[in-house]
Amino acid sequence: MSGLQPRHKPATNVAEKSSTMAHLITSSDRVGIVGSTGWHNLGEIIPAGQSAYDAIRSIGLTWEIVESETLIATMADGRVVDCSNEKKALVRSDTGMVTGVVGKGYHALQNTTLASLADGLASGENAPSVDSLGSIEGGKKVWISLRGESTTIGGDEAYQYCLIANSHDGSGSLRIHPSMTRVVCANTYAGSESDSHLGFSWKHSSGLQLKREEIIATLANWRSRLAE
Repeated sequence: MSGLQPRHKPATNVAEKSSTMAHLITSSDRVGIVGSTGWHNLGEIIPAGQSAYDAIRSIGLTWEIVESETLIATMADGRVVDCSNEKKALVRSDTGMVTGVVGKGYHALQNTTLASLADGLASGENAPSVDSLGSIEGGKKVWISLRGESTTIGGDEAYQYCLIANSHDGSGSLRIHPSMTRVVCANTYAGSESDSHLGFSWKHSSGLQLKREEIIATLANWRSRLAE
């Protein structure tokens, strides 16, 4: 997709935005949760023990981000952005919605690659399993959360999660870190960010797609240290 293109559709309209401010789950987003539809009742119940790839496929999260050098992009809030000056638009392949405008050096990390990373972490003895996944803000942010073994805090059973989070709007890096927050919406997604210093992050550079094995190896070592 290069050269002069029609203006892409904005990610949300005003009416939809006002009705989704708390959870930021729009009509083009999908959320899957093991054993629950979430407090917002917008999630789809997914079975326990499912692979991350099967989970994203089951809820329709396999769409891709196309890096477009279209000259003009219309954002969700109605702003028109000129992409001709060392910029490119990030466009959802299924809806044609613009999720962000970034520099030429930015390289998108696809949802299927995110699932591949999750499945790499969810393998082996006592490995965490997929607990929730989804997108918010029209696909600007995507996550897969893995649930580890339970622990007791103050007499209550609690779980530690491993969050794998990615942005498709240029606002953040790929981040993978532990959290005590079960992510099911924008509120819990934001709450989990306070734990991001406990893990790792990778910028959207040209080599990110090729670092899968390196990332999995790094995180496997990190996970084994946590278990000691």
